[in-house]
Parts: sequence; structure tokens; C-alpha cells
Amino acid sequence: MRRICCYPQGVKNVIFMWIKLLLSTGGKIVNKLLTFIHGIKDHYAHGYQHSYPQGKVMVNQTNNNSHGVLMNVCRYGLLGKKISYALSPAIHNRWFIKRGIAAVFDLLDVSCYEHAVLDRAWSLGYRGICVTVPYKTQVMRYPGLVLDCVAQSVGAANVLRYDGADKQGCPIVCATNTDAQALDDALHMCSVSGAVGVVLGAGGAAMATLWALRQHGIGRIVLAVRDTKKVEALCSAGGIHADAIISIETLSDVHADIFVNATTLGRGGELPPIPKGASLVVDWVYRPSAVNNSALPEVAIGGDFFPIRTQPTPLIQKAKQQGILTIDGESLLLGQARRAFSFWFECF
Repeated sequence: MRRICCYPQGVKNVIFMWIKLLLSTGGKIVNKLLTFIHGIKDHYAHGYQHSYPQGKVMVNQTNNNSHGVLMNVCRYGLLGKKISYALSPAIHNRWFIKRGIAAVFDLLDVSCYEHAVLDRAWSLGYRGICVTVPYKTQVMRYPGLVLDCVAQSVGAANVLRYDGADKQGCPIVCATNTDAQALDDALHMCSVSGAVGVVLGAGGAAMATLWALRQHGIGRIVLAVRDTKKVEALCSAGGIHADAIISIETLSDVHADIFVNATTLGRGGELPPIPKGASLVVDWVYRPSAVNNSALPEVAIGGDFFPIRTQPTPLIQKAKQQGILTIDGESLLLGQARRAFSFWFECF
């Protein structure tokens, strides 16, 4: 059963005022307040990030209220590794404010995933979790996880929803893949049926990409990877479905109508080669820039302007210089975030 926890109006307005200040100022003062209330250290602006070494969620052991989060405020978060760059907290927290939902979205940055991470998160009051690199396939093995048709077909999940507990007290958790849905939505704007697609990578984003390309009738899909033998083994086991596998070193020699970068290459300024003949380039990577870089436009999402700024990846820049149609990581991030929000609240 889903929960949207609300305050009396006056209390709610005060809390949202603090959250707005956090999102707009960097939140040094609010940081201290949230740290005290949550009993968790290292909160900061745009996500109140927590660092959980060795995959273990650590909380103040003196807090007797295991859910003790701002009087029943629901919590949502992003689970991943080295994700301090993530824009998801700023996006979802702004949407919570606009819709009057008593909830906060933060980062669950863990160096090693284990199922206890999710168990602890549910006990702390989390009701929804987005999953990013490198845990999208690992969470699929969470005990009793209920997959929708998209997550099951993709073979990876990036959004989880806590629906309470069963009679034995075990968590009821549902999963979907909004990455796949976001790319599917974006491809509806392009004429891609019957084309040849080349996908760089073999992780969760690549698996979502394969699903989306198949939905649009792509005739042939080629995976470009570093370790061809490892990926060939995954294909044999049924984990990945591609028509061919090539080494990343030969990427510039192949022909493709659609090229998708489904790796993290580009976040640090790297430039993957573009296959010959590409008429559409998709890059899952987005690059947040310094907040005070006024030369870059603020991120406009859902009619809101956020105090965060991004810059094009080298791949997107090169594709545009060559006159190639592009789908960037920022638009895909927004698309999957909208889908995740709807998965949690049945509305947007």
C-alpha cells in the first residue's frame, strides 16, 4: 500500500520553506537542522547525501525511532556508487514541493551493494528508490522483488517502490525500468524503424537501450564492449540479447544508423568514437557544471528552473558539429525521473 504522508498545513509550509532554502542556497544552515532531525551525518545541498561504507546504511544508534524522519515524512533516494554529481535529488525535491508532498529525496552512495542496504532503507522510512550505476542488475536479485513487464523484459531495474510488508513482515517491493521507458519515449520523436543500432556498453543502461531499440523495430543491434568474451558469455546465458558483439577499438570502423553511449564515458570529458553513417546519437551521460557558472543556462525541468547547470558531453558536442540528431543524457534523466515519479505516486 502506497503512502503519501502529510503534515498539518502550517508545519508543512515551514518544512517546505526550509527545503526550498536548501535547494537554492547550498543549505549550510539547513544542513545542520536536517542532520540533527534525521540523525544522519553528511547531508548537503541537492540531495543531503549519505556515504555508507561497505554497503551498510549507518544511522545514529541513539535514535529509537527507526523511521525517525521529520514526523512521518516519506523518504526517497538514489542508490549508486560515487554519485555525488547526481541531479535527481534537485529534480524530485522540487516536484515534492510543487505538489505539496511531505517527502525528501537524497543519495544512498554505497561502495558495495548487498540486500541489507535496501532492508535498512525500508526500515528508515524510504518508500521509493532509484537505482543507478552499478547496481541495476544486482537489485534484481532482491528477495521477493515483484517485477513489472518492462523490468522483466529488460533484465535490469532502476526504480523500486516499497508497498508495505506481508504477513510474515517481509518487504513487498515492486520494480520497473524507467530508463527503457524514457528512451522509448524519446525515440518516438525520431524515425528509427528498421535501422542498424550500435550500443556502447553492456550494463543496465545498455540493457534498457536494447529493449527500447527492439520496441522500435531496429533490425540489427551491435554491442561495442571492452571485454567481448565476458559479454558473449552473458549473451549465451540469455542475459543480453544482441545480434553481434565487437570490441570498442573497432567502433569507428563499423556502420550504424543509431549510436548509443550507454557507459559513463564522457562524464570525465572522454570522447567515444562515432560509427560511420550515424544519423542519431544518444548519450546517457550528463555533465553537471558549477552552479555559479552563469555562462551556462539553468536546467529547465517541468516548467521549473533549477539552481543547477549542465554542459554538453563531448559526444553530443561532436555529433551536433557534424549535423547529427541527438538525444542527450539530461533529457533522458528527466524522462526517467518523470516515469519514476508516476510509478511512486500514480500521477505527474
